[in-house]
Amino acid sequence: MKTKSILFNFENILLILWVGCLFSINSKISDLSQVEKNFLYTSIIFLRIAIPVLVFSILIFFFKIKKLNIFIFSYLIYSIWQLIVLELASENLNDISEKYHLIVSTIAILLIIHVAEYYKFNNLYIKILYCSILFIGLISFYLSFLIIIDFVKSKDIFYLYSNNILISEARTLLQVNPKITGVSRMLSLVLLFIFSLFICTKKNSYIYDFIFLLSIFAISFLLYGMQSKGSYISILLLLFYYIVFFKDKIAKKLFIIFIILLLPAISFETIIKIKSESINNKTKTELRFLNKNTLIVEGVAVTDYTTGRIEIWKRAFEKIKNKKIFLGYGPQADRLLLTSKNFNPNVPRHFYDANASNGLIYSYLCAGIIGLLFILTVYSLIIYEIYKSIFIKKAFLNKNSYVIFSILSLSFLSTRTIYENGFTLFGIDYVFTIISFFILKKFNSESNNRNIVA
Repeated sequence: MKTKSILFNFENILLILWVGCLFSINSKISDLSQVEKNFLYTSIIFLRIAIPVLVFSILIFFFKIKKLNIFIFSYLIYSIWQLIVLELASENLNDISEKYHLIVSTIAILLIIHVAEYYKFNNLYIKILYCSILFIGLISFYLSFLIIIDFVKSKDIFYLYSNNILISEARTLLQVNPKITGVSRMLSLVLLFIFSLFICTKKNSYIYDFIFLLSIFAISFLLYGMQSKGSYISILLLLFYYIVFFKDKIAKKLFIIFIILLLPAISFETIIKIKSESINNKTKTELRFLNKNTLIVEGVAVTDYTTGRIEIWKRAFEKIKNKKIFLGYGPQADRLLLTSKNFNPNVPRHFYDANASNGLIYSYLCAGIIGLLFILTVYSLIIYEIYKSIFIKKAFLNKNSYVIFSILSLSFLSTRTIYENGFTLFGIDYVFTIISFFILKKFNSESNNRNIVA
């Protein structure tokens, strides 16, 4: 009886629904037609697609507009408006079921948090955080393991971003493989979580400290090898907050910098040099924190670029101007508007990505000025909660690991929207932004912060 009551506790049901929504990330209705006619595979894909719809269908009956948080309200209007303009934009009717599914998934997450807020399930947030970290941790470590094996076996691979595992449209565990930036993003969040636990918990155990430091070094090592500039920002933000706001001794801070920033780079470059020499490769290797991407046209290096984002943003602004976009074109409008018909085979494909690669641009293309205003409201609320937690509630003096993680993750995920769509659509960034925001909001609303679980 006791086991049954625990299982069917409403708070635990919400946790199960959240985990179900995590498994639905990147699921597409079209996936059903792309897998072999295997009952097990088809059932798993169907469940991944159906869970957000089920969550939405159940929790919509618990929706209380009078108790609606402004953060949730902003995301709701932003999401619903995309469906409204989708019906108005007749040229954006391709894959309309996919677009509806994306918005339903977005709202399903909001409803879980809304119900948790209404019934004051404050402990649910920490449970959700652990489940979410475990989820992305298992995925990112599994893919990283495969990438490392590929790195060891392949003589012509010197950095992890160039690998045979994450090739386009390849699948792992019924899921289309993410890009290296997606894997490194998940690793970054795991790094921020482990660092927050390590720096805020005192165990007075050398074994405990060694395990945490080894974990931090290992993830930093992988991030350096993946050479993802965007994800490496998480390390820089982590070190900035640690150096500026923590009161640790200078010697400890220097040691942490060495473990997170310097040792991984030195170690990886040493491995590359050994590998290069072992196969008599004449490629010059040099210590570097980020690789340079060079645009090659007809065999000639023209100039150094980032990843084509500047060109993508130019195309976006041209579309906004030429089409006089004001209301938006609905979910994933960037895929409709930014697809280039003039493909040059001599120019890297990422310059033709139909991904806005910027949260504000994506918001405007999808939801116009209305959506942009509400996403800016989300930004403002995040900045306010970070500011309040640091300077008013003195979060870094309280050393609550979950609060510190929330500050770090919100700073990282907000920065990511400069060069990725980030939390402006349903995905890993979105779910971690939601849960981190409400952990921080709970901390800031408490009259006595020491009562919060650390």
